[in-house]
Amino acid sequence: MKASKHIRLLVALFVAGAFGAAQANVVFTDTFDDATTGAWHSGGDLGTLENDDEQLSWTPDDATGMRRVIGRSFSTQTIAEVDDWIEFTFDYTRTDGGFNILRVGLFHLEDPIAADDWANDSDNAWSGYYTFIRDNGTNLARVHDQDGMAVPGSDASGALNGPTFAGTNMTVTEGGGTDASVALNTQHQGSYRVTRTETGIETLFTFSDGANTLYSVAANTTTTWEDFNTVAIRTDQGTVLFDNMQVTVIPEPGTAGLMAIFAGAALLRRRLRK
Repeated sequence: MKASKHIRLLVALFVAGAFGAAQANVVFTDTFDDATTGAWHSGGDLGTLENDDEQLSWTPDDATGMRRVIGRSFSTQTIAEVDDWIEFTFDYTRTDGGFNILRVGLFHLEDPIAADDWANDSDNAWSGYYTFIRDNGTNLARVHDQDGMAVPGSDASGALNGPTFAGTNMTVTEGGGTDASVALNTQHQGSYRVTRTETGIETLFTFSDGANTLYSVAANTTTTWEDFNTVAIRTDQGTVLFDNMQVTVIPEPGTAGLMAIFAGAALLRRRLRK
């Protein structure tokens, strides 16, 4: 093989490696076609979480705090490099009650969720980010980072407001003033993305009815958490049907690329020996 061919091959390997490293990986997709609630669990000991016609149906209890939160853990994913991201997407249909509150976040949980009433693990520390929106005219949008504190016990505590009951306000760069109407019995699409930047983290929450974006809230912070293994959602009133719930992540850059490059280099070395 001529030297120019060697160079072209190496260039192709590097390009392939870089491309491979940039591919998004689906961590999980929940369609609830098996008539179960899958790995989703309620934070408290009340409320009704069930499968309703191959959708995840959640009706929170009248109490506050963790009793209004559902969550799901997954294998730990890392966004260690600039432009890495992790995203949670879902379909949302409210069948009764008021929209009031929707809070979505991605976190690292020291003890991953394995069963209902996971909020009462008082030693379990959270780190991550969330966006909180409501359409009742107050606190229209705010964004927090969760500072790794443990969740206190007793899910009936109004102070929990959880799992993101404490943290630091992030700088909202877009949104925060929308008071959109979220119609009953209409499927909406939600997306929550956390991206690593040169200075920290950016989050972006969007919520649409398919034709119109009702909420778009972007924020940033210098507080950097890079490992994630849990998604959590809080709703406030009535019953919500969730479907097509998915977490997607850009893998740590370099891993897939280096594997391709090393494999190609070994092949090139064998060719050169011949």
